[in-house]
Amino acid sequence: MDRSSTFQIPSGTTSPKRCYPHHKNKSPPMVPYVPEAVWEWFVPSRIWPPRWDAGRSNRTCPASKLKCIREYIKHLLRGLYAAIAAPLEFKRATGTSYDGSNTADDINNGICAPVTLIFARGSTESGTMGSTVGPALAKAVIAGSGASNVAIQGVDYPATLEGNAFLGAQGGPEMAALAQKALTQCPTTKLVLSGYSQGAMVAHYAVASANLSASDVSAMVLFGDPLDGTAIGSLATSKLKDFCASGDGVCETGGFDITAAHLSYATGPYISQGAQFIVEQTGVSSGATATGTSSNSTATSGPSSASSSTASSGLSEILGHLGGSSTASSLGGLSSLLNKLEGSVSSGN
Repeated sequence: MDRSSTFQIPSGTTSPKRCYPHHKNKSPPMVPYVPEAVWEWFVPSRIWPPRWDAGRSNRTCPASKLKCIREYIKHLLRGLYAAIAAPLEFKRATGTSYDGSNTADDINNGICAPVTLIFARGSTESGTMGSTVGPALAKAVIAGSGASNVAIQGVDYPATLEGNAFLGAQGGPEMAALAQKALTQCPTTKLVLSGYSQGAMVAHYAVASANLSASDVSAMVLFGDPLDGTAIGSLATSKLKDFCASGDGVCETGGFDITAAHLSYATGPYISQGAQFIVEQTGVSSGATATGTSSNSTATSGPSSASSSTASSGLSEILGHLGGSSTASSLGGLSSLLNKLEGSVSSGN
């Protein structure tokens, strides 16, 4: 094969080109080209190439060949661990930061979770969640699905009394935009839309008129909806829970008679029923946790055997899990193997 092909390492890179354990002081074997930035990330220049002729260069390994190779493997695995863990660290920024107040902003804060609840408050309520139905529903959903499984977001729209005349048009586009942002940040999240009174019309508008696909919505829960009984775009009725209390002068009559029943949703059975509906529709509950197990073989014939056995088990676990079955377990195997290598190098083995 022509060594000048694309497999030849270009000049001027920091890819290995000085010394290999089996090609000491000779040209390196053919390897695929690795961009400098990538190479330096995985293999720091101070550790490659592995050298045991200490004193000839300040880029040397310990004097022992075995320690040299172990040190190289350790740094290689550190890079691999970092490459896998870095995106996971972003994803670990999951779970709501909502504290029960009248404002929630998880989507805008980049929080990603299996379930995303977007709520629109009623007329004249403060903040983005309001002070009645919104906080009560959010807390119930967190209790039912688990804080680490939920992101809470309120819709920032005027919510004035006059705004009712717009039938949700003042907040619908904002709710739809938040939903699209959530799906962009967290493609697998289950979207739940909810609203109280004028906020219910905002949810109507988001799906029916603001280009949010009904197929992207896992559940919709509405309280005191002035448009109760009206189709919400192509949203399936099985995804909708529309609460209208007996005697509610808004949803029962389609008018704007604010009766005691219209103000009862935060204290009646509606909140718990709405939260339960969300858990059922999304399939995410506080008791649903992902678990994984791993086992490492051990040996009793001495330190070297134990080290080899653990390393072999760790590598097997890594290779198996990097195939796609469990990234978390892969990180566990890498971490275990790195710890073992740290101990081996430090002990002088």
